[in-house]
Amino acid sequence: AALYGAGAERSGFQAAFPTGAIAEGARRIAAVQLVNAMTYRMGPERGITIARSTLRTEIATPVVRGVHVHLDRFADGSQPPEALNGVPAYGPDSTVGVLGWAADLQNAQPCAAVYAIVDEVHVFRGRYGSERPDVAQVLGKPHLCNVGYEVRIDSGAVGPGDHAVRVIALSADGEGRSEGTPAQPFAVRSA
Repeated sequence: AALYGAGAERSGFQAAFPTGAIAEGARRIAAVQLVNAMTYRMGPERGITIARSTLRTEIATPVVRGVHVHLDRFADGSQPPEALNGVPAYGPDSTVGVLGWAADLQNAQPCAAVYAIVDEVHVFRGRYGSERPDVAQVLGKPHLCNVGYEVRIDSGAVGPGDHAVRVIALSADGEGRSEGTPAQPFAVRSA
């Protein structure tokens, strides 16, 4: 509405389709707008991969040097989660909290954004910019005090079973990204 006026206020859309009806492999997807009975307008195409009845998308942002991301811990609310065979475990209706810090050390600036990627399929954007005076002190850069992040992952969205999460951060200009943290295991218990 801010860009196109009040008439565009309710113009968003969402679509879902059964991945089981589409064969596995690389595919192209695009939104199509029906202008009238005889005319349609197609938006930009995006590459996706159908794998194991799940959409898998490749991250196109290139890895650049100097963007650092660190995963400190998992949390369940304000408490650490219970452990199951040494792996953080959550109930089916829980929120998996992933906490840490990230900074564009090459440019001595905070990052543009932080994301958690679960099983290389599910992407969750984190809240970024929480105070981390400990990081600023260790780095010797007081202006990097607000580089903390928290990503909340809905356990219902990833389903029961064993999972792995890694965290990536975008550079200050958003043009590059960190290599990412090593994959960390966690589990979601069935009901």
